[in-house]
Amino acid sequence: MAYTKSFDPLASLFDAPLRRPPGVDLPVDEDDDDISAFGDVPVAEDVVAPQVFNPAHAEAPELPMAMRTPPPEPPPEPSAAPPAAPPATPTVDEDAPTTKADAEPPVEDKVALARRLAAEALARAQQARPKPPEPAEEDKVALARRLAAEALARTQQQKAPPPPSEEDKIALAKRLAAEAQARAAAKAAAKATAKAATKAPAAPKASKASSKKPASRFDSLAARAKRPRSALDAIREAAQAEEESRKAREAEAAAAEVHRLADRISDMLRRQLAGVKTLEVVNALVLDDRAVLRALWKGHRARFAIEGALDQVVSTTHVVRALDAVAPGQLVAAIVNTDRSDYLVFVDLGSQATIAAFADARAWYTNLQE
Repeated sequence: MAYTKSFDPLASLFDAPLRRPPGVDLPVDEDDDDISAFGDVPVAEDVVAPQVFNPAHAEAPELPMAMRTPPPEPPPEPSAAPPAAPPATPTVDEDAPTTKADAEPPVEDKVALARRLAAEALARAQQARPKPPEPAEEDKVALARRLAAEALARTQQQKAPPPPSEEDKIALAKRLAAEAQARAAAKAAAKATAKAATKAPAAPKASKASSKKPASRFDSLAARAKRPRSALDAIREAAQAEEESRKAREAEAAAAEVHRLADRISDMLRRQLAGVKTLEVVNALVLDDRAVLRALWKGHRARFAIEGALDQVVSTTHVVRALDAVAPGQLVAAIVNTDRSDYLVFVDLGSQATIAAFADARAWYTNLQE
C-alpha cells in the first residue's frame, strides 16, 4: 500500500499559509557559541520545501485487496461454450476388500432397527411424560365411598324386580279369576256327577217325541253350571270372603278369651263367696282404654257425691284408683249372675283381688246412661 498525504494526521498543518516563501534562507549567526553540540546546521539547499496538499488535485487512495470490487466479467459467447463433461463414474477397486458397512442390511435388520427405534422413542416419551399427582387421602376415601354406593345401587337394581304395571295387575287378576272360576266349575261338575250317579236312572217314558235326540250329560251339566263372572266380581267376592273369614277368626279368638277370663273370675269369686250356690260369669272385658274410663268414672263419682250415696262414692273411688294403679291387661270388668242379683264386678287378676261390685248391674248402668 502506497503512503499518501491524505492519511497523515499532520497534513492539516500544511494547509495553513507559510510565513515565508519557500527558498528563502534563514539568517545565520556567525557566533560559534550558538552552534550546538549536535553539529552544524544544514544549509538551505539541503532542506526540502514542504508541499501543500490540494484536495482538488489529490488522487483517490488505494483500497486494500479485500475491499476492492472485482471488475465484471464479460458474458461468455455461445459459440465458445465448452462441451459438457460426461458424468463421472466411480471407480471400484475390485481388489479392495469389502466391509459389512458397505453391504446393505437385510430386510429383517431394517425391521428390527425400526422396532428398536420406536421402542426407544416410546420409552423417552413415557419418561418425559409427567406423572399424575397422587390423590389425597380425602379424595381416596370419597372415591371409595362413591364406588361402594354405585356397587350397592347396582346390586339393589339387580335384586329388586321392577314393579308390575297396571296392565300386568289387570292381567294377573283376570288369570286368577279365570282359574278360580274353572275350579268352581270343576267342583260343581264333580258334585253334579256324584249326585247323578247316586240317583237311580228313571225309565224313559214312551212318547211321540221319542224320535228326538236326548241331551248329553255334558250339556245338562253346563246348563246347570253358574254363569261366568267378570274378573272384578270374582276379586270382590274373594275379598269379601276373606274379610268374613277374618272376622270369624277374631270372634272365635274373642270368645275363647272371654271363656278363659270367665273361668278365672269364676274360680276366684267362688273362693271368696263359699256360700253362694249359683254363680255364672256372663261376660268379661279387659279394660285397656284407661283414659276414657278414668274420665267417665270420675264423672260418676261426682254424681254420686251430689246425691249423697256414700257407698257408691267409695266404690267409684276404688275403680278410679285401680285405673291408675293396676298393670295393663290385668284389670277386668265382668257381669256376674248369682241367685240374689246380677253384679258389675271389677277384678285385679294380678293380685286376685275384687276391687268393687255394683248390684243390679243392668238397671244401674242404664241409669248411668240417662
